[in-house]
Amino acid sequence: MRPPGTEGAVLQRRLILGLDSSDAFAGLYPLTSPHENTEVEVLIEPAVIEAESGSCGFDHLLLQVRVYRKHDHSDGFDKRYRGKASGNRDALDELLKPLGRDLKRGFGAKSVY
Repeated sequence: MRPPGTEGAVLQRRLILGLDSSDAFAGLYPLTSPHENTEVEVLIEPAVIEAESGSCGFDHLLLQVRVYRKHDHSDGFDKRYRGKASGNRDALDELLKPLGRDLKRGFGAKSVY
């Protein structure tokens, strides 16, 4: 879902693009509310705790990310992710890898043999 605040829409778009490459889900769809009528199974609710913008995006970013199954709020996690810009990557780029890994581990499709 879209994080509140002035940068919420941009952050939501970038999260979707970055997490899509983790292959944890068949698809990622932007929502504006957890109560929105949708067929998605897993909801991802990011909240910006700290953000410091720089010339090329976020210099520092702390996200609180709550992830749960739509019909079972106890099946999920609530974790903070911290990122810091380095080189040509901004802070969001840095925290996408551990977030994607956690999503794939917790909700990704299991291998079938």
